[in-house]
Amino acid sequence: VAFGTTRNCGLISRDGAVIELAGKRKPTWEKDAADNQFFDSLDHFRLSGLTFAAQDLSQHLPANPWLMLAAAGDLLVERCRFIGGDPNHGNVGVLVYWTNDGRPEATCVVRECRFDTALNLGFNASAPGRKQRALIERNWFRSTPQEACLIVRGAGDTLIIRHNLSDGTQPGALHLLDTAGMGRLEISNNSFLSGGVRLFGSLEASGTIVRNNFLPEGIGAEGAAAAKLADAGRAWQVGGNTYLEGPSGSDELPLAATDAVGKPQFLARDAASPDYLRLASDSEDARRGAGGDDRLAPPVTECRSYFARW
Repeated sequence: VAFGTTRNCGLISRDGAVIELAGKRKPTWEKDAADNQFFDSLDHFRLSGLTFAAQDLSQHLPANPWLMLAAAGDLLVERCRFIGGDPNHGNVGVLVYWTNDGRPEATCVVRECRFDTALNLGFNASAPGRKQRALIERNWFRSTPQEACLIVRGAGDTLIIRHNLSDGTQPGALHLLDTAGMGRLEISNNSFLSGGVRLFGSLEASGTIVRNNFLPEGIGAEGAAAAKLADAGRAWQVGGNTYLEGPSGSDELPLAATDAVGKPQFLARDAASPDYLRLASDSEDARRGAGGDDRLAPPVTECRSYFARW
């Protein structure tokens, strides 16, 4: 447990060090848990090259994360692996959230990680004056015991989810809850081979891009989001997506003119192969879409210049 403002430091391993979270003591407060790692008020903080494993959550508080990262400023998580969870405890996994107080601009980057659990992001509605930004890219979401691999709650200034892979057995790949007020939301160039994208609660109509993704089914909405999906979808930039099964109901985002329904022919479906999920360069699937244009991303400066100093 780290309290106080934690700045200009990090936990870095070049040999894949494993941190096992296996406490047996049942806590009276989630931050006091022996099997809960809590990093508070982080700024200019980096986690790199580590494996966090929580294999035994029998004494863990239900529906709470076993690793919490509270961002008061900039946070970088890269090339890490996260393992563990219990479906009987709800979405027990990794939580990144923004604190009430901190720097005016706070950016979180999670990249090139492997998740065998859920990643939860929580934007802070109690800090509306702060620019809360997140970039989730080039991560591999494998089988998870939770209901979805990536769960985002609330609205920040910017959320970019791009170049990620979800190929496990979980029912959901991405869940978005109450995004009304989001300045920019981009979901691009992802391959969600298992589990779909679901929207809940309030929706943001403007500044939303859904482009060049592979999805097993239509992007669906539930509750209040379903009633607003049609209007919101007309204002979104949608195109170049491929669906294994096309949208079929009023609670799903309709096909755009440049969307397609079909089964891509990958060169290999074995994760150990160097051609895993690659497309033949001359295939129709490879030519489809908008070309994977990363210029769609706003100038988060690959999410702030200090990362270059690590």
